[in-house]
This record gives sequence, C-alpha cells and structure tokens, in this order.
Amino acid sequence: MIGRTGFTESRRIKLQRAYPMTNRRTFPLLLILFLALAQVSCGRQGPVGAQLANLVDAASNPRVEPIPEDRRVVGQTLYLPAYSAVATADSAEPFPLAITVVIRNTDQSQAIVVSRVAYFNQRGVLVKEHLERPIQLAARATAVFFVKESDTTGGMAASFSIEWASEHAATDPLVESIMVGTASMQGITLRCTAQVLADYRRFKEMQK
Repeated sequence: MIGRTGFTESRRIKLQRAYPMTNRRTFPLLLILFLALAQVSCGRQGPVGAQLANLVDAASNPRVEPIPEDRRVVGQTLYLPAYSAVATADSAEPFPLAITVVIRNTDQSQAIVVSRVAYFNQRGVLVKEHLERPIQLAARATAVFFVKESDTTGGMAASFSIEWASEHAATDPLVESIMVGTASMQGITLRCTAQVLADYRRFKEMQK
C-alpha cells in the first residue's frame, strides 16, 4: 500500500535489510531521513534552498546614488563573457546553461559602488539592465546575478558590461560568470573572468 508520503512497504523492507542492526527505535529516524532526501531529489525547495535562492538577488545589497565624477577616485568598465548555451555533438545541438554572475569586492576596508550590470546578446544588442539603481558592496561583500537556463535571449555567446567605482582607493573587484547545465545525465560547467575595458585612476601613483 502507498500512503500520502509515497513510502511503500517494499521500501521499508529494503531499508531494514540494508540496515539489519536497525531496531524499532532507530528505524523511524531513518525513515524521516529517507523522506527528506526524497523530497530534495524530487525538486522540492526546502528552507535551505529558499535561503540560497534569496542570495541570488542584487536587491539584498544597499541601493545608493551614483558617485559623481569629481568624487570618483577609482573605477572600471568591465567586459564579462557568458554562455547561455554551448554546441554539442556533430549536429551542434545546443546545450542550455544557467548563468550566475558574481561580483566580489576584494578590498578589506573600502566599499565600492556597482552602477551597471547590463546583459547583451551575441549580436551585441542590450537584452536587460540588471540594476535599476547603483548598489553598494561593503568591504569583502558580494553581489550575485542570475540568468535562468530557460532564458535564450542572450544567444549562445552573450556578455555583460559591468561598471563600478569608489570614492576611496580600493582594490579591483573579482568578477566572474559561472555557467552550469545538467540534462540527460550530463553536466557542463564553465567559468569566465572579466576583462578591463576602461580603467580610471585619479592619481598617477595608483596606476603602479
């Protein structure tokens, strides 16, 4: 008989055979663990998954006003490659990928302001501005942006344009895109790092 949990008598017997030392007191604990793992494997999002999902949200970082040029000390415009799909097999079958963009403020004491995270497709056309207003990253803080695996607007070879600045001397952030895809018992992972397009340093000694 199958109950509401979907746990069958045959599965209970299999568990008891797999763990012969299990008695009536410990078996309910194993049953609870089994059901919890089954829930995760079926794609149901538990409390931990919900918490992680909330982290992939730039709104969790404080929104601030842009830094005026006369107060800007350092800043960069970055080009970040990304892949929303890769070609596989001789037929060039597209293998879809989810994109996670990670911006890490590597400075140990100074905050930086990220003013733009723009997503472009492979033709160079703007697809989406991921920021409505600039966000502030505290020292050692990180901002995360996400493009769904089902989002094909970027084409195969997409890119991001990222701009940041600070009112104080600060180390350059570490900016990466991580692409992950899983389908048909296969898994693909790619990582790209940002390239500097424009570099602003108010003082010459900071360019060393």
